[in-house]
Amino acid sequence: MNMSLDIVNGARYSAGLLRESGEERMKLLSREDKFYPELKELYEVCKSVFLKTFLEALSEVPWTMGRKRKRLLRTRLPHGDSGFAFTYNLPYDCARPVELSGKDYYVIDGDFLCTDAQNAELLYVSNGKRLPLDTVFERTSVTDYARNNYDVVLSPGRIDEWDIPVDFTVSLRIDDLSKERPSGSDEDYPEYQPPRYEQKFYEYLEMMMAAKFAVKNTEQPRLHDTLTQKALLIKQEAVKSTKGIATGKEVPSPWWSDRINLDLDF
Repeated sequence: MNMSLDIVNGARYSAGLLRESGEERMKLLSREDKFYPELKELYEVCKSVFLKTFLEALSEVPWTMGRKRKRLLRTRLPHGDSGFAFTYNLPYDCARPVELSGKDYYVIDGDFLCTDAQNAELLYVSNGKRLPLDTVFERTSVTDYARNNYDVVLSPGRIDEWDIPVDFTVSLRIDDLSKERPSGSDEDYPEYQPPRYEQKFYEYLEMMMAAKFAVKNTEQPRLHDTLTQKALLIKQEAVKSTKGIATGKEVPSPWWSDRINLDLDF
C-alpha cells in the first residue's frame, strides 16, 4: 500500500500549508520526493501521519466495504481471568470488531476477544494487514493424530485460518514483529493491502489529517478546531450511513388477501 498523495496534498491544502511560495514545505508532495535528501524528511513525516490516521479512522466507524467475517482461534497464550468461558485471538487484520455471529456478547481485552460463545465467528473491519513471512502458528491437536506440539509456517495469502481443522487449538506466535516483510516493490507500507472502502472513509481520513497538519499553521491558530469539527461531522454521517445499510430494507407487509387466506386465482 502507498499513501494517497491526493489525500495528503488535499489535507495540507485545507491546513493552509500549500500556497504559492518558494518554500519547499509548501510544495505538492510527490512520490519522487523520498529519493531526494532535502525532500525526504517531509515525505517521511507525511508517511507516518498517513498510516497512523488511516488506522485511527478505520477503528472509529464500522465501515461497510471493509468488513470480513472469520472464525476465531481460541488462544493458548497467557491471559487473565476474563470471567468468560472462552478467550480468542483477534484476527491479525482486525481494525474494529463489529459483531459475533449470533450477536453474542463479548469484550475486547488487548489482542483478545472474550465471550461465552463457542466456535465464535467475528464480523470486523479489516485494515488489510498481511501476515509477515516469519509468522508461525503453534498447533496442538486434541486427537490421537498428532498429540505433540509442532510448528507450521504459514505463507501469507495462501493459507487462511479457515483451513485449520476445528479440532485443533491454535495460538499465534510472531517471533519478531519488527522485521519488515520482504517485498520486491518500494511501497510505503508493504505489510498492508487494504480493500477499497466507501468514499466517506477517504473524506474522513483527509479531514483528520488536515486537522493534524493545521497544528503547524501558526498564522491560523483556530483552524485546527475548525477542521476537527468538520471531521467529526463527516464521522457522524458515516456512522449514520453504516447503520442504515446494516438495517437493510423493511420486511414488506403481506397483502390483505394473504392475511385472510383468500384464493384469488383468476
